[in-house]
Amino acid sequence: MVKLLPFAFFLRTDRPVPAVPPPPGTPKTLNLAPQQSFDPLSYYTWFYDGSSLYTMLGGTAMVVIMLAGVMSPLWPIQLRIGVWYLSIGVPCLVGLFIALAIVRLIDILVLDGRLDEEGDLDLPQLV
Repeated sequence: MVKLLPFAFFLRTDRPVPAVPPPPGTPKTLNLAPQQSFDPLSYYTWFYDGSSLYTMLGGTAMVVIMLAGVMSPLWPIQLRIGVWYLSIGVPCLVGLFIALAIVRLIDILVLDGRLDEEGDLDLPQLV
């Protein structure tokens, strides 16, 4: 039992003594003990999350996606061509966004608002 305590499967807990007894049917509270050591007269709580449905579905989906990626030579030719176009098109789109950000940076920093649609006469004059 002492060897299982570091893995936190079982943790020693203390039952506090409430000033007012709780009504019947309510669960009793337990507090984690600051010193985790084995004592035969103490209370121990078993912490187990169980298998979650989302964990099982996520693991299955990951295996299916990995198998589909590894088996790419067995894909039909239309699917391979579509994946090739996506692998070329998406980086080109990202590059276009980066180029647009650089052009906007040049407009803001270098030209300093000289390409705005307002004329020089429309600007407010300081008195």
